[in-house]
Order: sequence, then C-alpha cells, then structure tokens
Amino acid sequence: MSRSRIYQRLFTPYVLILLLGLGGAWLAATQLFSETLEKRLQTQLTHTVAMLSNGTFPYTPGLLERLSKLIRADIALLGPDGLIIMSTLEADLQQLQGRFHRILADSADSPLSKQEFAFTGRHYLLVWSRVSETRDPRVAYIAAFSDLSDIHDANHRMAG
Repeated sequence: MSRSRIYQRLFTPYVLILLLGLGGAWLAATQLFSETLEKRLQTQLTHTVAMLSNGTFPYTPGLLERLSKLIRADIALLGPDGLIIMSTLEADLQQLQGRFHRILADSADSPLSKQEFAFTGRHYLLVWSRVSETRDPRVAYIAAFSDLSDIHDANHRMAG
C-alpha cells in the first residue's frame, strides 16, 4: 500500500467530521440569530404596549403613527367590543378585525398576551394588553403587531 493512500484513508474521516461539525454549528448559529431577533421584537412590542396602556399619552393618530414608525410595527386600539377604533396598518381592516376578534375571544383575561398569527399570507407577532377602564373608556385593548417575514427571510438567506 502506498504512503499517500494511507494518509488519504486517515485524513478523509477527519475532514468529514470537521465539515459536519461546521455545518451543524452554522445551522445552530442561524437558528440562534433568528430566535434572538424574534425575542428582541417581542420585547420591543411588549414595552410599547405596556407604555401605551399604563402611561398618560393621549391616543391620537399622530402619536400612534410616529410611534409605529419608530418601532417599525403597527399599533391598533380596540374598543370593549373588540372592534378596531384606530390602527396604523394600511390594509384591509375588516380581515384584521376578524382575526383580532377570534384572538381576543380565545385568550384569557391576562393583562398582557402575545400570539403569532398569519394574515394576508405573512406571519405576524401580536402583543396586546388590556387598558384600565379609568384610562379611556373607549379603549379596552392596545395591540402592537409586526411582520415576522423579514426575520424568517434573513434566516433562510443565512442558512441557504
């Protein structure tokens, strides 16, 4: 047996193990990156909803628009009956209204909740909170929601 053949037989398993290890590490890193971005978005939406529901900010369209642009998410105010009073989303509010109505009907009366849902073929993260009745009697819930498609697309681009 030649000397180069022995080296090849010894070297090949180590290279395969190294490549598999690198592939596994890359997959784990992209998954961790995606989860970190989603967690950061969830935290941002949670803080926004908490600030709006507990603060003394007036619920004006101008404030909601500016805050929506700042956090790069949409904000909706819902009445006691679950109907959308005001929203920064520029889409068909009837479809969104139906989605919110089902989510609120299925959720417990917890002070702060979150859920992922599909709307117009995209995945969204929704965080909502009850508003104190003494705050504004017209507003029962504040919801902030953001498209997760950008995060998922970035994860796919990194993995692919």
